[in-house]
Amino acid sequence: MPVYYSIDAKREVIFFRAEGVVTKKELFATFRALFSDPLFHSDLRFFADMTTMQEGRFSYIDVWGAVSITRFSAKARRAFLLKSDLSDRFYRVLKESVAFHGKGAPREFHDRRKALAWLNQGVPPEKVLT
Repeated sequence: MPVYYSIDAKREVIFFRAEGVVTKKELFATFRALFSDPLFHSDLRFFADMTTMQEGRFSYIDVWGAVSITRFSAKARRAFLLKSDLSDRFYRVLKESVAFHGKGAPREFHDRRKALAWLNQGVPPEKVLT
């Protein structure tokens, strides 16, 4: 599956990755699995690596729908690492839909170190991401 996640409960972070060709079905299945995962809670940090996503077989409406089922709190930090025009367009739609649904704004990054530094702000040393 080109969309997957893992939860690091000790460091309180979700690692999300989309690569290759991503379909609507895969996107929704991954989000449903994430939000029903017993390790998930709404304040977890979220690091999405979208740098190797080559094609999205979903519409902007699908992105809005995926956001509508999210269960992040407004204070959860969400960083999206982007590289291509496709991932940039995905992020722009995501950001607009997140704002519309009142879920708190994610941040866009093109540099992994900067994304991790932002996610690490205010975090105790044992939970720092490298």
